[in-house]
Amino acid sequence: MSARSIIIDHGSAFLKAGLSGWNEPQLVLPSVVNYIPCQENPGPSYARRRRHRLEHEDLPVIITESPLREPADRQKTLEIMFELLGVPSVLLADQREMSLYASGLLTGVVVDSGCGLTRVQPFHLGRPLWPGAKTLEFAGQDLSAYLFKSLFKEAYNRHNLFQLDTVASTQMYKCYVPLNLGEELEFYQSLPHSADRSNSYQLPDGTPVELTAMQRLAPEMFFSPQVFNLQGPSLPQAVVESIEACEPSLRPLLTSHVVPCGGNTLYPGFTTRLYQLVASHFSSTRASVFAGSNRHFSVWLGASVVAHLSTYKSEWLTKEEYSERFRM
Repeated sequence: MSARSIIIDHGSAFLKAGLSGWNEPQLVLPSVVNYIPCQENPGPSYARRRRHRLEHEDLPVIITESPLREPADRQKTLEIMFELLGVPSVLLADQREMSLYASGLLTGVVVDSGCGLTRVQPFHLGRPLWPGAKTLEFAGQDLSAYLFKSLFKEAYNRHNLFQLDTVASTQMYKCYVPLNLGEELEFYQSLPHSADRSNSYQLPDGTPVELTAMQRLAPEMFFSPQVFNLQGPSLPQAVVESIEACEPSLRPLLTSHVVPCGGNTLYPGFTTRLYQLVASHFSSTRASVFAGSNRHFSVWLGASVVAHLSTYKSEWLTKEEYSERFRM
């Protein structure tokens, strides 16, 4: 086992990379094909990336991936790592499993909601319980699309830097999940115009705008998708269905170990609402939600833990094994 490994978590919106043993990735880059740093989003310079490669050239690499990934894509990843970059060994790790390990657990229900996907996966002793796997048809990109259309109407353009900054800032600083949608809307309706300063927002060009209640409550999409004309069950309903698809003897343990991760779970009120709805359904069982402060990096952090586990030694693929297995 190497003292250090390079960890690469390739998500829908961002690629996170860095050395194992750190509390967070050292590089966070947008997942954009043919990405070119610019003044607005410079990223690390080529020289910085080049030095990084030369300094850590002989370290093993962990790459996180979805279990639904096509075999051909997995093969291409290995080909690039071994034949182009010449790394000594590679471990392809399940993203949801890594999120579980980041919480220090072996058993629980991972609720992963990022830019491109929202997934629920229960685990028992580190093994996925496939009957409980759920994938929802909405994620962070749908929330962004809603804000784009509601803020800019017919003029919206998802490639416009001004609009991108506005939507990103609105999501980061103004959006939240209410405990009860109906009561929250009644509260907004009872307020005089401009009475709540938190509804006001200044565009990057200095223009003030007044956000509507539904714009601020856009993350309600994960709890009431029908309100936003989205199909499928809500996220809490998917968690409940995931747990109930598992053996009855495991359900109390799974209910008491719900692990949210991904950027969407960072919205204020998200984990509280999730706990409230899961706990109300399984009233005879004590529900618990493990919400770490760095849960948007959970996958990367879990892989960093696995890099130092001797129990995973047999899961690594060395360059010699790759040559024997795939280049016959």
